[in-house]
Amino acid sequence: MSQQDYGGFPSVDVLFDKDARLLDEAVKQHVAQMIESNGVTDLVAVSHGWNNNIPEAANLYARLFDRVRAQLDGKGIAGLSDRTFGVMAIFWPSKRFTDEDAIPGGAAAAEDARAEQIKATLDNLSDLFRERGLADEVQEAKNLVVDLEEDEAAQNRFVAIVSGLLSDSPEPDNGIDQLSLVAAEDGHEVLQALQGLTVGVVGQPTRASDFDSGGATELPDLDEPDGMGSAAGLGGIFNTIKDAALGLLNVTTYATMKDRAGVIGRVGVAPTLDSVQGAYPALRLHLVGHSFGGRLVTSAAAATSSQIATMTLLQAAYSHYGLAEKYDGRQDGFFRAVLAQRKVRGPILISHSVHDKAVGLAYPIASRLLRQQSNAFGDQNDPFGGMGRNGAQKTPEVPDPNGLLKPAGSAYDLRNGVPNNLNGDQIIQSHGDICRDEIAYATLLGISRA
Repeated sequence: MSQQDYGGFPSVDVLFDKDARLLDEAVKQHVAQMIESNGVTDLVAVSHGWNNNIPEAANLYARLFDRVRAQLDGKGIAGLSDRTFGVMAIFWPSKRFTDEDAIPGGAAAAEDARAEQIKATLDNLSDLFRERGLADEVQEAKNLVVDLEEDEAAQNRFVAIVSGLLSDSPEPDNGIDQLSLVAAEDGHEVLQALQGLTVGVVGQPTRASDFDSGGATELPDLDEPDGMGSAAGLGGIFNTIKDAALGLLNVTTYATMKDRAGVIGRVGVAPTLDSVQGAYPALRLHLVGHSFGGRLVTSAAAATSSQIATMTLLQAAYSHYGLAEKYDGRQDGFFRAVLAQRKVRGPILISHSVHDKAVGLAYPIASRLLRQQSNAFGDQNDPFGGMGRNGAQKTPEVPDPNGLLKPAGSAYDLRNGVPNNLNGDQIIQSHGDICRDEIAYATLLGISRA
């Protein structure tokens, strides 16, 4: 049984490996024991996103459910007085990026530090290279770093090695899964496509020359416990080829973790939910996912044979067309079945914010690598936009495309069985900024409407 305190709710930690296998099959009995001994009526399965190790994910859950507990006890939300909640805390191996440190000493020191950061990131990705049969290429890529800035042959080979991490995606996603195409282009052109690229607060593309910076600038939007971790090459100004190389590594990792989250949701979490629901047919199942955890729980919802009561997507890291109908006139979003088959009977809540640069940048950066130019660059009109940046787009079931995330205690018109976009521009200030009373209240209100 879990020893963690997630808001004082009964809880069990459920760990999956990278191949979506439960690390301990006995955990199903632990969940059953939790349900029976506490009289649980509502089980909340929650998933963290990319870039979280287990202690950080546990800390995220603790802070999020502390807010849920405060709202549950303080607001007296109608319809919840006879509910008993339990938490199934999902842990999965997401990949930590190398964080930016302060870089003193001017441009030369910054360049040396960036080179070391690239090497550290390659070491951090060594298990992914081994999975692709590319273990020897890690050292080769590290050896190329010293020549990256000036040598086009080194740039070409570096990009070819990194592109080896990309394969035909088992979990399609508009734009990101097409990144394997960069392997067919000259590597120096790929890096030059990123060099000098940055994005301002409202998602508009600018150039590094617009800023007076002595080195690469970080934008704090990864899944750190306080939501203020470094973007480490994903959300910064790519002044140099080395900056661009680090950005390529991190976007490539993003694409790889996208696949892993989807597979774990579909192959690991969905059968686990079915097992629990089969044993307790009256149990209400609620899914909550942050970042790639949003993709994980959506994948689980699409694959499960159980009826999901509600689903809450907090700054979800997948295409804003993921639930869409004929987003390009021909194709449905990859998770369209969640709506078409009424997998979720209560509200689907989708928080999104213009300040989410982790999601708001990764998709348009991928589009730049694919030579897809867009004046919209990441916003709701960009074909490569992300859910956590823009909410569900081209999804006719959305009752109010411009719906707002409101202060706790506010009235909402939440609709069952469909996505409810919650624009958090005025509240959510970064990708990880989800442990808020506004989020907790909206989630509980959705649960009360199921």
